[in-house]
Amino acid sequence: MLFQTKEFFIFFLIVLVLLTVFRQRKAQVAMLLLASYVFYSWWNILLLAPILFSTIWDFFSAKQIYKSKTLAIRKRWLLASLTVDLGMLAWFKYYNFFIEPFNTFFAAIGVKHSLPILNIILPVGISFYTFEAISYAVDVYKGKCKPCNNLIEFALYLAYFPHLVAGPILRPWDFLPQIAESKTITRASFQQGIHLFLVGLFKKVLIADNLALFSDSILSKPQGQPSLTIFLATLAFGVRIYCDFSGYSDMGRGISRIMNIELPVNFDRPYLAQNIQEFWHRWHISLSTWLRDYLYIPLGGSRSGNTYANLMITMVLGGLWHGAAWNFVFWGAYQGGLLIAHKVISTRLNLSPGVQAFLAKPSGKILSWLITQYFVFMGWIFFYVASVPDILYCVKKYLFFDFNFSIGGAGFGQVRPFTTVFLLILFAVGQFIAVQIGGYDRALNNLTPAKRVMSYAALTIFLFILWPLTDTPFIYFQF
Repeated sequence: MLFQTKEFFIFFLIVLVLLTVFRQRKAQVAMLLLASYVFYSWWNILLLAPILFSTIWDFFSAKQIYKSKTLAIRKRWLLASLTVDLGMLAWFKYYNFFIEPFNTFFAAIGVKHSLPILNIILPVGISFYTFEAISYAVDVYKGKCKPCNNLIEFALYLAYFPHLVAGPILRPWDFLPQIAESKTITRASFQQGIHLFLVGLFKKVLIADNLALFSDSILSKPQGQPSLTIFLATLAFGVRIYCDFSGYSDMGRGISRIMNIELPVNFDRPYLAQNIQEFWHRWHISLSTWLRDYLYIPLGGSRSGNTYANLMITMVLGGLWHGAAWNFVFWGAYQGGLLIAHKVISTRLNLSPGVQAFLAKPSGKILSWLITQYFVFMGWIFFYVASVPDILYCVKKYLFFDFNFSIGGAGFGQVRPFTTVFLLILFAVGQFIAVQIGGYDRALNNLTPAKRVMSYAALTIFLFILWPLTDTPFIYFQF
């Protein structure tokens, strides 16, 4: 069930009515959990089995971690909890990915029997709720939070439908305290939620889905395309994935805020970052902070003598988290390389007062921004393009411009190139305006009723003119 479909609008209207009818907190929690399972099983009712198992297992294992009297027993329970959670993720998401190279190796050494390739249904959002379950167990182990005493409440923490299939990744203290009291839909919560939802819908339907028509047509078959086309397609995909993913986050936050439950901000205008470290502080914030807290720091972080190795391991595993494919591994390694390069270069630049003074000037900030975003967008080639020859071709065309400005063979016929360029310009202008006004949702909240109606009308007109013919799933549903 996609947020931008009529089925979801009907579903959510029913949820709001029931939330108003059921005033008691326990009834509201039970209703929201049932609604979340209906929402999740809309794709396939079999998807409920792994999340139900994970919910029950992590609920009881966390209790065992908390009440264990010795550190050794607590560690055993934590290890058991992590083994089951990661084992489920590995089975559903990575079994075939790792079995294929094993079979190749066995064949090379003369072993006749091979392990079967299975047709496994990947549960939507399993990476997200698995990471939430892991953070819950680890935080209980470290004493950062107490285990939840109510299975229904814990189940809602993992399955809450506004964030279930594509984040943000919640921490226990982000969510559980909020459902400790009954919820009332207020005028302020409804207005703020609607604003957030509309901003997200605008990003997803108007910008992301239309840019997909161009970026997909080029990057799926890039061979023979000139540098200008590859560069424009890469730019289009970078804007598309941001508007698609941040659009989902905005829509999910808006839906949740209507019900007076706050979800954390997941994006903070990452394409304004002036270095790669800042980019990762702004992009997919819930994942980057999760990787920092539960992987990078436990590995030793920057305090050990293996800072660069820890960065690379963290980012490669972060890339693999996105999908069972080598291009995601390459993308993670590329991001790790950028972060390492940033640490090395910034350390040396800090020794030069003249360089620091230049970088503090507007011209220096613009140069830093241009260099950062040039390499950030090149990274999207690794993220999207699946085959190694196509990746190498795109990177070559991206790095070494061929000055071929012909678009005759670029396959533009059915992909509305002028719409693509218009949307890219619209996005760039929108980012500048967002900085000036402090965010779209805040600006909408500050408008007078008359101006707000005019803004809604303008959004509606744009949506009707440029709404694609099909409802495109969110990119991060596959993760």
